[in-house]
Parts: sequence; C-alpha cells; structure tokens
Amino acid sequence: MAFTHWLWSKQVFLPHNKNMEKRLGPKSAFIIFGDNDRIFMVVMTALIFVKITVDAFSMYSRDISDGVGADRWLPFVEQYTSFVFIIIAIPFIMWAVCRYPLNTRSWAKGAVYHFLFSVIFFIIHVAGFIVLRKAILYLLGGRYDYDGWPKSALLEYPLDMATYLIIAVSYLIMTQLPGSKTEDEQAVELNCGSRTLWIKPSEIIYVKAAGNYVDVVLSDKTHLVRSTMEGFQSLVNKKDGDLRRVHRSTLANPSQIRERTTAKNGSRKLIMSNGDEITMSRRYSKALNNTVD
Repeated sequence: MAFTHWLWSKQVFLPHNKNMEKRLGPKSAFIIFGDNDRIFMVVMTALIFVKITVDAFSMYSRDISDGVGADRWLPFVEQYTSFVFIIIAIPFIMWAVCRYPLNTRSWAKGAVYHFLFSVIFFIIHVAGFIVLRKAILYLLGGRYDYDGWPKSALLEYPLDMATYLIIAVSYLIMTQLPGSKTEDEQAVELNCGSRTLWIKPSEIIYVKAAGNYVDVVLSDKTHLVRSTMEGFQSLVNKKDGDLRRVHRSTLANPSQIRERTTAKNGSRKLIMSNGDEITMSRRYSKALNNTVD
C-alpha cells in the first residue's frame, strides 16, 4: 500500500499526446493528478477492496462447506495478491483514458488501444499475482502451483477486461462531471536551471520580479524561473491561468488572495493564501476590484 500511495502522489511519466494537452503536461509525458483524480483512486480502491474481501470470505465459506482443512486461508492470499496488482494498475488505466478517450471522433482507434492495454493489464496482473503467491507460500513454508496453465489464465482475461472497463468508464464519467477542473486546466512549464517542472496555474500564489528572473511562489516552495514579468504572465494566462498585475514587480493570482488591507497612509496590502503580504499599488488596484472585497 505504501508503494501505491507514493505512486498516486507523483506524476506518471508516459508517452505524450498533443490531443490531450489539456489533461497532460505540455511537451511532457505525464498525466497531472489533481484532487479529483486522487479522490477517484481512493474511492475505486475502497470499492475493489470491498469486492475482493467479499469474494475471499465467500471462497472461505465454500472451502469450509467442502471440508477443506489446512489451506482455508488460501482464498485470502489469492484475492489480496490479485488486489495489489489491480490498484497498481489504476493510474495506468486513468492515463490510458486521457491519452485515448472514447468520447471523441477517433473512438475506434481509442478502442483498439484500450484492447491492447487491457491485454497488457491482464498479463501483468496474472504474472504478478502468480509470482507474489509463490513468494508468500514459500515464506510460509508451502508451495503454490497455478493449475491449468494456460487455460486457467485465459479464463482470467474476461474478468480482467471487465475490471479494466469498469475503472476506465468510471474515470471517464468522473472527468465529465460538472466541476471537474482537472480536465480544463493545462500545465505550465517552468525552466528552473537544470530542472524542468510542470505546475497548474491555480497552484501559483504570486510572482515577484528578481532581476532577469521571476520568483514563482507556490504553497510549499518558491521557484526561480528565467523570464520577464510580462512573458511569464502571458505564458500562464494562455494556459487558462489568471495572473494579474498588482504592482510593477508583482503578479498575483486572485483565487489565492485572502484579504486586502489599506493602511492610514494609503498603502495597500494583499494577504495571500500562504500568509505572505504583498504590496498592491493604486495604479493596478482596478485589476482586482471585481475579485477582492
């Protein structure tokens, strides 16, 4: 479970498709997982866990009825080893839906790719749980044999296809729901020296000029990016961002402003979501009149 938590918290690096640039990072190879995506993963994992557990207890009860003795715990090993590789595959299936959507004119091409991906999922799933079961049984002093190869494995494919489709269709429906921001927000490429980062415009709190660079302030870190203020503002706003000039050396994201204050001497301050205070000049105050009280 620790591995999948790490996987979900990262960006999945896979081949890029220009047609899905709103969902994938520009000139990159990953899907940007947002809050809605992580919620989907948690819910899907919980539902699959419940089904796997019910199946395990059902098999356990059947074994008791049939008088099976020493290996009554085997159904739980079989079901939960299968569960491990299903949840590992969830981010991959989500990427496949974004890369080859079925609700476009090229749905036929997408269907072919999804068929191939389901085969890949089937192979990794079956091979993975066989190896894991053998390892667990070996550690417990036993032995695991997958009977009926390859017939039994091939009978597993319709179940894996159904699992793949349930996850894929569920995720596709989720991305179409009102309020799903992740499908509309594009990623912004930040060139930070030897590193290249991709962030969502909504994650930017404010930007300050720093000579030939700009400081891009996020909730957890500040990145130094080589750019002019005008150039960076244009770059972000072309990606559906909303950076506004509040000072000759500062850009602010209105959605990250929590309070505006005016001192007795007439100076104005903006308190941002991370607690930082930035100065707003009177010249640019009209830019925020409709967004901040």
